[in-house]
Amino acid sequence: MKPFCNVPFVGLSARHDGTAKICCNINKSEGITKTGTYDNPGSEKFNLNIDNFHDIWNSEYMKDFRNKMLTGGFDKACSRCITHNNQGVFTMRKKYNSHFDPIEIEKRVGQHQAGHSVSLPQWYDFRFSIACDSSCTMCGPGSSNFLFKDWKKHSKFLDKDKIDQIDKAKSHYKLSIANSDFIKQVKNNLDKINFFEFRGGEPLVDRNVMDFITDVSHTQYAKNIRIDIVTNGQQFPKHFIPILNKFKKGYLRYSIDGFDRVNEYIRYPAKWSKCENTLNLLSDLHENWDIKIISTLQVYNILNIGKLLEYLDDKYQYKVISNSVWGVDHLSPYVMPLEKRIKYAKTLEDRFPNFAKIIEKDVEVKDPQILEKLRNHNKLMEASRGKKVTDAIPEMQFLYE
Repeated sequence: MKPFCNVPFVGLSARHDGTAKICCNINKSEGITKTGTYDNPGSEKFNLNIDNFHDIWNSEYMKDFRNKMLTGGFDKACSRCITHNNQGVFTMRKKYNSHFDPIEIEKRVGQHQAGHSVSLPQWYDFRFSIACDSSCTMCGPGSSNFLFKDWKKHSKFLDKDKIDQIDKAKSHYKLSIANSDFIKQVKNNLDKINFFEFRGGEPLVDRNVMDFITDVSHTQYAKNIRIDIVTNGQQFPKHFIPILNKFKKGYLRYSIDGFDRVNEYIRYPAKWSKCENTLNLLSDLHENWDIKIISTLQVYNILNIGKLLEYLDDKYQYKVISNSVWGVDHLSPYVMPLEKRIKYAKTLEDRFPNFAKIIEKDVEVKDPQILEKLRNHNKLMEASRGKKVTDAIPEMQFLYE
């Protein structure tokens, strides 16, 4: 039996440009369309700024996808979670399945099977905008307005793929759903909502996200709502802690991808001192906040992630989970030679066995074109950061030997 995910029955991913997706991880989807299905989408997408939300939620597209989830025909759409599960890293499916009452899920599945409209979402994954303060190695201009400007500044280092990404992002990198009727509708239905998720960009640099969370915190419903925030921790104001503590529960995923200068390089222009300040501040969140450090494994940190793990294990009690880069094969952790990874994994296997297993996985990317793409990507990173990649991350020297 294939794994079940409750997402299409309980929630929706709302994007800054007004498009809606079933899930943030769904593969090769530009948004829910007014006609057709995931496999055969129509040409016109729904827009949360102008279209009736009920039409989106119970569209043919959504109904068909719910059927796929029940009959096991979702492999193409959910390949990211399937791949991450096979790699042994964090999957969104497991996270979302753990957040909702199985009895409620059974009720919603029953509504669908009986041909009725499925009750309004209990969960929203919000991308209010792509406002951001970072230009991360593994990100793109469609997810960070800071990176968009950074790449344009160093345009002579962009290959055709990156130029295409810039051109595609031009039409939407300034957009936001913050003032849409959709957001007003969500606020008017807080009694039906169990879970909000905020991502970006970087949600904590978006004034509209901060205002939305603050407004909801002042309502009688905050005590029943769980919120999930993904942040790089570079802008985490102390006055925001009491606001977050008004919610029933919280799940904070703090993205740190390396110790000190490695994280500063990967998440440029991050400062390690700010990382430490936020790590200390998070202890003031109430006991029902689940705080995890999430590290995105990639070629830049696969041979040095242990330094971060040791630092966090020695100084803090936060659990560290991992995911892996997706859709950027030249940044895969498995571009790093297998022999080097096996040797490094042995230094971690006693203290961090789960990470050791991921690192030593018997996969190696050797395609010369992918390696050349990584070298070209490094040129862009070096121009952006004003520092050679091998100075910040000596393990990258393998690429030039």
